[in-house]
Formats: sequence, C-alpha cells, structure tokens
Amino acid sequence: YGAGLWQARRDRLLTAAKSLEAAAHDDPEAAAPKRELVRVYALLGREPEAIKLARAVLEADPADAATAHTLAT
Repeated sequence: YGAGLWQARRDRLLTAAKSLEAAAHDDPEAAAPKRELVRVYALLGREPEAIKLARAVLEADPADAATAHTLAT
C-alpha cells in the first residue's frame, strides 16, 4: 500500500494502480488501498472501474466523504 501511495504521488499511475490492486487483493477488508485506487483509476481515465470501486468503498463506509466526492465528480 505504501509503495502504491508513493507511486501515485509521483504520477507513476500505472505502477501505482498495480501496487494498490495487489494491496487491495491481499487485504480485501482494508478500505485505504481501495480509496486511493478510486483516485488513481479516475486519473487514468478508467471511470467504470473507479465508479464500481467507489460504490463498494461507500457501501463498506458510508461516512467516507472523500470517496463520495470523487464519485460525485
């Protein structure tokens, strides 16, 4: 997860997506990698995946305002 964050902050989006996908796969209950993955997917132009994942994150944590904002925009 940490590597994915580092890569995303340095605009290495494809590598960040792969790292975050691996982190989300390794710990399916963790919301943090999925939240960041929503943002990375949106930046990559992968809107359908971003929307699907954002809805799943909001289903698990309805109070997640950042993901709700990303989904709304």
